[in-house]
Amino acid sequence: MKPWSIAHANARCDLPWSGVLTAGLVIFWLCQTAMCGEVLADSPPLKVGDYWQFRMITEPGAVASEWSRKITEITAASIRVQTQDGSAWEYDSAMNLIPAGRTEFARILARYPLRVGAAWTFTKKFDSQLFEEHGKASVTAYESITVPAGTFECFRVEAEAYNSYKVNSEYRVWTRWYCPKVKWMAKERLMISINNPFNGGGNITTLNSELIRFEAGE
Repeated sequence: MKPWSIAHANARCDLPWSGVLTAGLVIFWLCQTAMCGEVLADSPPLKVGDYWQFRMITEPGAVASEWSRKITEITAASIRVQTQDGSAWEYDSAMNLIPAGRTEFARILARYPLRVGAAWTFTKKFDSQLFEEHGKASVTAYESITVPAGTFECFRVEAEAYNSYKVNSEYRVWTRWYCPKVKWMAKERLMISINNPFNGGGNITTLNSELIRFEAGE
């Protein structure tokens, strides 16, 4: 199985050709440990059968639940995924959800190649043309995390998005850890703040998900 490609951008160390073999091996090791460049990851080699299962805690209330995604079909246009209740959803090649199969409805929470310092913006459309959502995201770290499924080296992506219409406003903040070994994220924190003075004012919900199982497709 082809691994998710990880490399080191600009991984070059200056060494005179007269350097001995031992020195060359040392330089090679230094480059591989990211001392000669930044770590980056290309799009994951997703396959039919790839499966992710998460445990989620919803606050307030500490309500526990589980959710999952399994790839059932891959086409040039999208990736079809089955959810825990049997529903079929569409994603793009970066595993960004495409609501109703319409790319203009997607939130671009991941954009490849991933590298620390990368940043982008996105605009999410809705059925109503009266409003839209504006968001931004950035890769803020490459770090090790531990979840029930194991310990992984991951890219931390932080994103936020805001939309409003009349007196109603919504603000979302994501922190996601995208991990090459599992081809997608292994952890997510999502905070949703909804404010409507005519419907109880504001409320905040936090969803914390951690990967408990990953199975690679064939």
